[in-house]
Amino acid sequence: MKPLRSTLPDDSLVPDDESMQGKWLRRSGFILMGMVSVYAAATLWAGRGGWQLALTAISPDDILIIVGLVSIGFLLRAGRWHYYIRVLQWDVPLLHSILAFVASIALTATPAKSGELAKAVLLRSQHRISLSQGAGVLLIERLGDLFAVIVLAIGGLTVFIDLSSYVLVSVIAVGAVALLAAESRVVLVRAQAIPRLRTASLRLTNMLDAVRLLTRPIPLAIGGSVALAAWSCEALAFHYLVGRLGIHSSLLISFSIYGLSTLAGALSMLPGGLGGFEAVMAFLLTRLAAPTSVATVAIVIFRLCTLWLFSLIGVVFMSGWMIFFTKPRRPNLVVEVQ
Repeated sequence: MKPLRSTLPDDSLVPDDESMQGKWLRRSGFILMGMVSVYAAATLWAGRGGWQLALTAISPDDILIIVGLVSIGFLLRAGRWHYYIRVLQWDVPLLHSILAFVASIALTATPAKSGELAKAVLLRSQHRISLSQGAGVLLIERLGDLFAVIVLAIGGLTVFIDLSSYVLVSVIAVGAVALLAAESRVVLVRAQAIPRLRTASLRLTNMLDAVRLLTRPIPLAIGGSVALAAWSCEALAFHYLVGRLGIHSSLLISFSIYGLSTLAGALSMLPGGLGGFEAVMAFLLTRLAAPTSVATVAIVIFRLCTLWLFSLIGVVFMSGWMIFFTKPRRPNLVVEVQ
């Protein structure tokens, strides 16, 4: 499809870049510290009977293995983000795209990880990109992640058959969003003839054009495969952790527990899946005859090595981006509608 140019600045989606980044950084830092404090206090109390076991069973080398596996998955998702950038033909260097991706993890503890749109906002301070297309990339990333955890969850449904509704709801959600994205463009193009709807419909059309490009067979297959590999690394880290704590689980069951817990967190729409993820994982681990205190300790260690550690890393990288990369925004940016 031949690129179309529009004078739509695409700026009103967010406030001024520099002020917005400062607000997001402060907000993410305060939220992160507050959530970590509450989470740590609650889980330390709930797992008070299992910490002695954890201290004797888990060594620093084990923590390094767990963090290493999670890091591999994280880097795979960063590579997927840059691949999507190339598909959309954004003129963004690899280093900038990866740094922006890491910085956006500071806002991963938001409903449906919507705060990760920050990576597009950060890149906008340096490059001519469309935030509407960035929203389209974020949508495809979330659908790919949902597909991956559904695949991981399916393996153990014969054991946890009473939780098959989570998988069914997720499959329906993926199908509904894909159908909506495919069928909405015609309506949005017609809406552009209405003056009051023109700006919003142009932005949504731009976003859906990005979705259309990223759901072509090759990008869809590559993105889905990378998502599955990335989340499998995290599931493998979970399997390793529960094994070290003496919880007997096959690889298939561990992957399924991780997948079902992640689905529960995603469906809860709470920041970082907090509450839903922990409740389902604790329930499933106790179904494997794990003591409640040991299950709680496993969840806490796993979350510290995933959500909280990488959120902290994201805050550090966002601070670095603001110090070294942020510059005054250029006026009258041109937006390309692919």
